[in-house]
Amino acid sequence: MTATAPVDEEKASSRHPVPPLNHKSPWPSLLSFAYSWKMINVARRKVLDKEDLPQVAGSDEAARIGAWMEDAWREECARSDKPNVLRMFVRKFCWWFICLAALQLCEVAAYIGVALIVGELLGGLSDPTASLGYLMTCASTLLLLGLLLNITHHHVFHEGFHFGMRLRVAAMSLAYNKVLRLSLRALTDVSAGQIMNMFSSDFYRMEYGGPFFQFVATSPIHLLVVLVIVYQKIGPASLIGISLLVLLLPAQMVFSSLFVRFRRRTVAEADRRVRTMGELISGIRVLKLYSWEEPLAERVAHVRNREIRALRRSMNLKAVNLWCEFLSSAVIVSITFTVYVLMGNTLTPALIFSTYSLFLPLQLTLTLFFPYAVEFLSELYVATQRLTALLTQSERSTHKRHGIANGNGCTSVPSTDSSDDTQIDTPTPTHHHAIDIHNMTASWEPKTGPVLKSVSLSVKQGELLVIAGPVGGGKTSLLMTILGELEPQAGGVCVREGDGMALVEQEPFIAPVTILENILFGKPADQALVDAAIHASALATDLASMPSHVHTQVGERGVTLSGGQKARVAMARAIYAAAITRKQRQQQQQQGGIVVLLDDPLSAVDANVARHLVAEALLGALADTTRILVTHQVSVVAQMCPQGRLVVLNDGCVVHDGVLGDVAHMPHLLMRGDVVRESEKEAQLEEIHLHEISLDDMADNEDDGNNNSSEQQKPAYEHSCSVLKDTNEEGQEEASKGAIIEAETRQTGTVSWGVFRTYASHMGPWWVICVMCLLAVGAQVMLILSGAYLSQWSQLDNEQQTQPATIGHYWLLVLFLLIFSVSRAHLFFALCLRASQSLHNTVFAKLLSAPMRWFEANPTGRILNRFSKDVSLMDDMVPYTGLDVMQCSLRVLGTVVFVCVVNPVVVVPLIPLAAVCVWLRRVYLRSSRELRRLDGVARSPLYSQLTTTLHGLATLRAFELHDDSRCQFEATQDMHNSAYWTYKQVERWFGFRLDVVVSVFQAITAIGAVAMRQLAVRGREEGTWLGGLEKMAADPGLLGLGLVYIIQMASLFQWTARQSAELTNFMTSVERIIEYARLPQERQVTPAEEQTTLTRAKKTLPHPSPWPSDGVVAFNDVVLRYRDHMPTALKGVSFSLRPREKIGIVGRSGAGKTSLIAALFRLSEIEGGSVTIDGVDSRSLRLRTLRSSISIIPQSPVIFAGSLRANLDPFNEHSDDAVWGALKAVQLEGVANKLTGGLMASLTEAGDNFSVGEKQLVCLARALLRETRILVLDEATANVDTHTDFLIQHALRNHPHFQKCVVLTIAHRLSTVIDADRVLVMDRGAVVEFDSPAELLRRGDGDGYFRRLVDRTGMGERLRVLACEAERKRAGEGEGEGQGRV
Repeated sequence: MTATAPVDEEKASSRHPVPPLNHKSPWPSLLSFAYSWKMINVARRKVLDKEDLPQVAGSDEAARIGAWMEDAWREECARSDKPNVLRMFVRKFCWWFICLAALQLCEVAAYIGVALIVGELLGGLSDPTASLGYLMTCASTLLLLGLLLNITHHHVFHEGFHFGMRLRVAAMSLAYNKVLRLSLRALTDVSAGQIMNMFSSDFYRMEYGGPFFQFVATSPIHLLVVLVIVYQKIGPASLIGISLLVLLLPAQMVFSSLFVRFRRRTVAEADRRVRTMGELISGIRVLKLYSWEEPLAERVAHVRNREIRALRRSMNLKAVNLWCEFLSSAVIVSITFTVYVLMGNTLTPALIFSTYSLFLPLQLTLTLFFPYAVEFLSELYVATQRLTALLTQSERSTHKRHGIANGNGCTSVPSTDSSDDTQIDTPTPTHHHAIDIHNMTASWEPKTGPVLKSVSLSVKQGELLVIAGPVGGGKTSLLMTILGELEPQAGGVCVREGDGMALVEQEPFIAPVTILENILFGKPADQALVDAAIHASALATDLASMPSHVHTQVGERGVTLSGGQKARVAMARAIYAAAITRKQRQQQQQQGGIVVLLDDPLSAVDANVARHLVAEALLGALADTTRILVTHQVSVVAQMCPQGRLVVLNDGCVVHDGVLGDVAHMPHLLMRGDVVRESEKEAQLEEIHLHEISLDDMADNEDDGNNNSSEQQKPAYEHSCSVLKDTNEEGQEEASKGAIIEAETRQTGTVSWGVFRTYASHMGPWWVICVMCLLAVGAQVMLILSGAYLSQWSQLDNEQQTQPATIGHYWLLVLFLLIFSVSRAHLFFALCLRASQSLHNTVFAKLLSAPMRWFEANPTGRILNRFSKDVSLMDDMVPYTGLDVMQCSLRVLGTVVFVCVVNPVVVVPLIPLAAVCVWLRRVYLRSSRELRRLDGVARSPLYSQLTTTLHGLATLRAFELHDDSRCQFEATQDMHNSAYWTYKQVERWFGFRLDVVVSVFQAITAIGAVAMRQLAVRGREEGTWLGGLEKMAADPGLLGLGLVYIIQMASLFQWTARQSAELTNFMTSVERIIEYARLPQERQVTPAEEQTTLTRAKKTLPHPSPWPSDGVVAFNDVVLRYRDHMPTALKGVSFSLRPREKIGIVGRSGAGKTSLIAALFRLSEIEGGSVTIDGVDSRSLRLRTLRSSISIIPQSPVIFAGSLRANLDPFNEHSDDAVWGALKAVQLEGVANKLTGGLMASLTEAGDNFSVGEKQLVCLARALLRETRILVLDEATANVDTHTDFLIQHALRNHPHFQKCVVLTIAHRLSTVIDADRVLVMDRGAVVEFDSPAELLRRGDGDGYFRRLVDRTGMGERLRVLACEAERKRAGEGEGEGQGRV
């Protein structure tokens, strides 16, 4: 279960039956990476799947590294008042660094040995007296040193990537463990988007730097050794070249500081973009209903443009690094030997190319690897600073775990916020008290004042405490303080030691798994207890109507459940947790119970179900449990438990502490001071609301209305829970039938050329791409020509070498090389950034236009993975790797062509070597592609679990599932690391073998040159035809240049091949992004077609007016189906409304009420019929035109991060006075005035600084500002308290604007629509009745569907009176528009 289920080690191991690839491998296999062949061979036979992946080694397991890092962080905190993650990493990973540096120095020694042997070989070839044995020894030594160089080089990078992976795992484990401990207050300072971006970007940048960090230490040593050797060869002239290389170091320092600055800006903008994207995806339904895609898209585009600007600066720095790396060797060698010649010295091939061979690896180190090290160290610094900021945030109070038990078995609450020096006065517990609160004051934000003020109360063990009060009174804050989520500023809380916690939130946390898993919530299954929990929470009827009963998947955040169902699933979870805990402790003969905190679950259900929950849950299944219930349905609880305890909170203070029977004498205490009833009728409606049965929870079978609750539900819950017995394929098949979330798609095979073509098409016009390609080819040609000229220069006599024309021609070639290289690098990066921005904008636009059914099938974490990790790779790695591949490929190709021209004898052995390389690349690509895709797919669950954890943090911690969540995250990390590390091992296998091929090619070239020379000398001495081979023997200068290029190619060739494969793998991220460009789209209409339709409609009106003028909605034989395999949700629905008419829509759950909204707003396209508004078919309108002409107040309010004003008027279409007027009309003016900044006050993500009721009133204010002719209320009062319901109904009945609207109210309770003009009764997707409430109530018992619904509410007579009063009022006002004539 995502974010909740514990990970059983035995099951985890069964998912990874393959041992690590290098497990028990002999040392030759370890040296040559031959153990990787096992995975490559599997990939040759089949498409790899996660079951084929091996286990990670024990030392690499996330659990082990995480525990090690937690101990290290505690040690760091004890060492310093200002702990720092970077300092901790240095202390704990220093041995890795030292070992990598030592191995790197061995590679440096091999490089120097190769350079010296090249000098000896060229000197021998130029010396006629050199013996064959000496030359062959030089050639053989060159081969052996090449093999040693290959071994050291690949093991440096292998262990470096291993080091990087461990750094990333350590950082992720630290961060996730901290997230599990973060206080809710801290989450206002560190947003979910920032945390997500740290996981998707920062920690992976740590990993990429693993193989390069040690170059900071080894580069100076390498420089010093080369300086000594070169000085011995060419004297003071060497100081010029070395000085130029050294001068690159401070330049790199400047680049590094600039890169850190640009990286910080890029990361900050990426944080904002990911946070905005997360909000957008989470609230996409409301976004579409409001037609707010454009302002949110503009916000994302604005942040994206700023991100691209920061990226452009860093890319220009990277371009400078790359062309410096490409040019520096040629330029430095040119300057060095020019000075050497001008000093009166003579150049020789041996001198030039042995020195050149020493400069090349040094140049590569100082201009590539050292800058990489500085760059990644800079990013490591930035990442560790951000991680340190996270780790030093305040944590949730852990008094239950870490307090000191006193004699009464009660534990006091110490403060854990190091930033707060306020002394907490902890209470002295009383015997038998489960909770003691003494003089407690608490605040979410110090600037906003306390939300709880000097609160003191005690809760006895097993007591039922009901907490009531007006909206914003501090009820939820009190529960959060008991949980430890809100730290007291003064006073304290004491919770009895050994007691567990269970929480039912006001907005219940529902994990994206099955209903059964949501109820079990990581605890062992017990069929009898699950049965009891389902019965007590009144879920049986709902489960009976679901496709797979308890195995039905609920989608992300319970998207497929209604508000009442979510509340009851959360209730069942708490009941089951209490029951299983009680059973386990009885078996273990342990003391202690569980405290159940319920934050207003009764507001989401009707009075009958509320009574059932009170009787069967609070007073039944939870009777022996300490219960604290926050509710606005006080009268429901008071009727069934009048002697229960009642505490009233108002403005953060306890204003009443008595019994529930007192509720009738203190209604003024339960209301906000600004709430005023204006009529006796509204008071009657409120009273009926408290006692009425809602429609969603009536029994499905009308004939069984007289049966008691348990008898109705028994068959359903027995059937639903019997599936607990199914542990085989049958149970899995049941679960698959109820699956809502689709499996993530994964491409197989090679990345198609179509992906590269699509990417190139977004880079710009084709002629610009051609210019860039010509610049790339020209740069390589200039490089080869300058090297060839240098070799010819070395064979001139001393006088010719010093001539100005000779030197000038050489420098002219170097100048052209400089121009081509610089232009190529900057133009390529500019084109790639253009492609990245264009692709992002295109795909984002497609995402916004995707239908709702697609969002319901794809979790937020999966979508964010595409727009965080995949976009990050497309932005950063694809351009850099792409230019590197192009640059290196041209160098390899140029080297091979040059060597073949200079020494034609190598052409024959080159053919089989090339065939071997082609075969190696083919088998490597087949495995690496699949491993890379598995890596991408295995990465998504990390983000999905992180998103789920952040969303349900309070609930997870209340149920003490943070350890289980950590285990699940560690198992997910291990799966991801398995794919990643297997890929890296296969990569080393491939690179090592390519370098061996190049070493063989190098030896063949050297041995071939020696053999040709020796045969030519013998033929000349003997006067045979072999003497003619002297003409074919390679020129020593050109041969030296060829050997230098081959030495360079020894690492360059495998690097190019691996980088090309890496580019292909990175292009899988581009492929995944482009995949979203093919998302299914909502049906669109062109502006011209819409204008033609509206012009035609206006001609039929008697007087000119904008559309819609009256808001007359008509459904004509509408048929709607959500998915092809699902039954129809609407079956030939037809009805027509009148101008200004108030319509109630009623029906039980599944009747088709919400489907009417889907059809009206075109959230789902209808299969047949039509929906018209003022005579215009909605399908002939653009979606923005249609949706912006209708206002809606949804069941679950959605608030976006940003200002209060932006949440009310995102298009900035209204004045501040109009916005204030809307807030005043919904009685939120006082709340807004208390916010810092008023209208411009910043709201947190999801509007957490507002209560649920206040958020719903914000939605009502939105509807007022939109001033549309149609208003839809989608069970808008289902999840709010009585008083917020009263405020909404008051505004709807009395505000002038709403009186002019056509209002469609989907009723949660019949009292909401009993005074409507007409009521539309739905059942099983069809219209059953449609008339005024009074007329529907006059129908006979056998014909009156609405009448039977009213009778079954328990308040039938009073509802009839209200319906008749409404009818008389309409008749008295006169018949006409909006009066709903009966």
